[in-house]
Amino acid sequence: MLAGLLRSLSDDVAIDLGTENTRVAVAGRGVIVSEPSVVAVDLGTRRIAARGLAVGHLAKQIEGRTPSDIEVRHPVREGVIADFQLCEAMLRILLGKTRQSRLRLPPRAVVGLTQTATEVERRAIFNSVARAGARKVFGWSKAMAAAVGVGLPVAEPTASAICDIGAGTAEIAVVSLGRVVAARSVRIGGQVFDQALCDHLKRHRRLRVGLPSAEQLRIAHGAAQSDDDEARAEVAGVDAATGLPRTLAVSRAEMAQALAEPLRKLADAVREVVESLGIELAADLARHGLTLSGGAAQLARLDRFLSDQLGIPVQLAVDPAGAVIRGLLTCAEHLDAWKSALVSVH
Repeated sequence: MLAGLLRSLSDDVAIDLGTENTRVAVAGRGVIVSEPSVVAVDLGTRRIAARGLAVGHLAKQIEGRTPSDIEVRHPVREGVIADFQLCEAMLRILLGKTRQSRLRLPPRAVVGLTQTATEVERRAIFNSVARAGARKVFGWSKAMAAAVGVGLPVAEPTASAICDIGAGTAEIAVVSLGRVVAARSVRIGGQVFDQALCDHLKRHRRLRVGLPSAEQLRIAHGAAQSDDDEARAEVAGVDAATGLPRTLAVSRAEMAQALAEPLRKLADAVREVVESLGIELAADLARHGLTLSGGAAQLARLDRFLSDQLGIPVQLAVDPAGAVIRGLLTCAEHLDAWKSALVSVH
């Protein structure tokens, strides 16, 4: 009776705490918050700038353009918390945006976890979410959440494969009968792709570019495969020799060349997961293939590249960037039924 009363007076929320973006959804209301996982800090007071409001979109807008006494920081790196206090402050502000009334009790929260998160890293996530305002925190595999979010038949006695590529990590998993039967998490994602572009342009074209510019170039013009030397996109940076501003035209073929190494490592990681399966589960993947999700999975022709490397069908999910939060929201909306699949330290 008390549990039912608590549920009627509070919300159940889902939190996808990502390296690049944090999304918060509320059961029955959908995704309410989707903002960059960044915080601007006033170095003089060591507090969040703009009277405690420089979080998310506001902080992202000033990144790379701040005065010397303000620094933009990323509390989450490679899928785990890098700065506990800033992460807690960021989550408190973002969770506050989902509350419809101060009379509501603190919510229960389901948060996504990477496959390789240690017990210490998991506890840091649980503690940050709890201190940010949740009364109870549950954790669920991001890979399983992504599989549910893209609509894979995770409860059926057949293998379904998912590769969710975020900014910091790629979560690879094969699920069957509602369980993860093989999985791996690798620190390859959008930020690794962007760094590879920066390194390539500096080494081969003598142009130094910032990570935000490399990200824009990847999103607008990047490709995993291409022989197109004609279509080009301009990127601006600083000449490595003179230190003066310079622009450069980059072809899709050169982009694919720059991304070759991290893409090879991604393909090897997926191959290891597939090769660890039994014969029948592996045969399922020959028929059903691999589904890609996550923001960085939208790299052009990545599905073709992985299909060529692995010899199985590969398809990009609809709205791949929202896969994890959709899966977590499904769990939050049926939280009592899914509890046995979740972990909690509170």
